[in-house]
Amino acid sequence: MNSTRISKKILLIGFLNILIALGFGRFLFPLAVSFFNNFYRFSFTQIGTLASLILLGYLVFSYIGGLALYKFGYRILIITALEVLAIAFFLYFTVSNFYLLCFSSFLMGCCSAAIYISIFPISFDSFPTKAYGKNMGFMLSGAGLGILAISVFSEFVLQNKSTAFYIWGLAALLTLLISLLNFFFLPNSKPRFASNRNANKVQQITAQWGKLFTVPLLRNITLAYFFYGFAYASYLNYVLAYATDINYAYSVNLIWICFGSCSIISAILWGLLADNNNKKLKFVLFGNYVLTGIAIILPLVIPKLLYLYFSVSLFGLCFFGYITIVGGIVVKATQELSSVYMGKITLIHTIAQILSVFTGGVLRDYTGNFKLVFIFSFTSLLVSIFFFILYFLNLIKGVRGFEKYYSYN
Repeated sequence: MNSTRISKKILLIGFLNILIALGFGRFLFPLAVSFFNNFYRFSFTQIGTLASLILLGYLVFSYIGGLALYKFGYRILIITALEVLAIAFFLYFTVSNFYLLCFSSFLMGCCSAAIYISIFPISFDSFPTKAYGKNMGFMLSGAGLGILAISVFSEFVLQNKSTAFYIWGLAALLTLLISLLNFFFLPNSKPRFASNRNANKVQQITAQWGKLFTVPLLRNITLAYFFYGFAYASYLNYVLAYATDINYAYSVNLIWICFGSCSIISAILWGLLADNNNKKLKFVLFGNYVLTGIAIILPLVIPKLLYLYFSVSLFGLCFFGYITIVGGIVVKATQELSSVYMGKITLIHTIAQILSVFTGGVLRDYTGNFKLVFIFSFTSLLVSIFFFILYFLNLIKGVRGFEKYYSYN
């Protein structure tokens, strides 16, 4: 009974942490893109730079945060990251200087990454292997609720310059409150996590970066995740700006509400599918790819409001599901080292996002429309599918994977 209560408490804390880290730290910015363009008069190249700095911070702490979580445990790092994230939100609330916002964006990305990476060792510590998808999906669904919440709130505050800044102030306040909840209720790392922690192992892990692209299974899942980063970042960061561009600015908040609502379902739905179809996981993930591809290409083929709603909703229904499935693969393979290895893979994934978001802004400024942005996104998804197919072909052939890569005994 006591173990069940602890698991439920950890699930709730993880859910709230992801709500802040991803729902606000990562996906509040795309909602505010039109705000930066209309009120700050930032160019899309400047907006792309801010988004890229969020991703740069995410990149840096995907790996550093993963190592720190493994060495010190997740409680200290999560609380520290939440407090710094509150400061980053507060800077967005109080200043309008582009260079200060660049600094704040970087901090936002660093903290969001550290908090996101924590769900993988938490899953290994707290839940049975056969339920990773369901429980990670529940925690990741916090991001969808965060997106939904800011979408509804932004309906009232992003309409004019005098109130638009308050959305960042609210984010700072909620982040501090969640930090306090973690302080009082999040337990330290469990013994089986702590007892496996060894500085020498970490040193050996950091020395094996070259093998990331020489072991077939790990290389292909990493490259699939890398190109998926290209696909999703260029679509998600500019789809609302695209709606404004084709005279649907009045529907931006409702479009984002559709994304947030479907995102809540996404992680849990695909997590359950992954848990219950282990032998058919390739079909589950391929289905996710197909639906995502339809979502990305639809606005380009039929630039009408109804189809834009459908596109964003379908993308939301798939997005966190993809992350849940990939995360489950990595946690099952790397176990107590999941934060380190997911950190490595996420770092590479984030490089793609940085390049994608900046390229998308430049393409929009250069062409005056978003057509090339969506073409770029869809093409990147096709490349990701190619490496995903290679990954499962390796599995069928019985190629050794992660265990060869991280062997250190």
